[in-house]
Amino acid sequence: MMKDLLEISGITKSFGGLLAVNNCSFSIKKGKITGLIGPNGAGKTTMFNIICGLLKSDIGNIYLNDEDITDLNPDKRAHLGIGRSYQKIRLFPELTALENIVIAFHENKEGLIDAFLPYKRHQKNLEKKAMNMLESVNLQEKANFRAYELSYGQKKLVEILRTKANDPSLILLDEPTAGINETTIKQIKSIILEFQKEGRTVFIVEHNMPFIMNLCETIIVMDQGQKLAEGKPEAIQRDKKVLEAYLGKKHA
Repeated sequence: MMKDLLEISGITKSFGGLLAVNNCSFSIKKGKITGLIGPNGAGKTTMFNIICGLLKSDIGNIYLNDEDITDLNPDKRAHLGIGRSYQKIRLFPELTALENIVIAFHENKEGLIDAFLPYKRHQKNLEKKAMNMLESVNLQEKANFRAYELSYGQKKLVEILRTKANDPSLILLDEPTAGINETTIKQIKSIILEFQKEGRTVFIVEHNMPFIMNLCETIIVMDQGQKLAEGKPEAIQRDKKVLEAYLGKKHA
């Protein structure tokens, strides 16, 4: 039986009088691509921010590989294997595409061999790894362009590639296809499938239904801060509760 990599247990989060996440529980299987969908305001991004440590839940626990990470800060969670991209791109605008990836490598603990390498040689090794990543999406010619000079889609690709730099076991992607064209969407799909081939677990918040339904093995649906449904894409698309949540019949 496939092991759970991430377990969310009874998470609740309020902002003043607004209950953003309400006693929500689910688990993510190791090595799988899982989608998180729901209407606007369902609590999806809040849940992502709680998982990666940017927000602290009021109640509940989070377990990564059976270890309770509820009270750990974002840096500790990153070192334990959580990588994250954001809906609003967070590249360093004055750094090049290559440098934006290399700087993420520097967050890694150096291996024993790397510790004995001269700095310049170690830096060259990191740059070569970063260049290989850029080449995988045909961005090698943009390697020395500053991030602000890249197109929106190119920035998205660099940010998603950068999530790999810390060698995470769990990658959270928040709206990876928002605002980009079909060609770039196909590249992002290829990157995600490659993450899975490498043994990584991918958890995606997404509003692009064709993209997420064709990519994910399991879909979790949130509505009004709670888990509404969970299952294979074909079952979710037929689920009356899900259709009502999206179409608004539930609140009519």
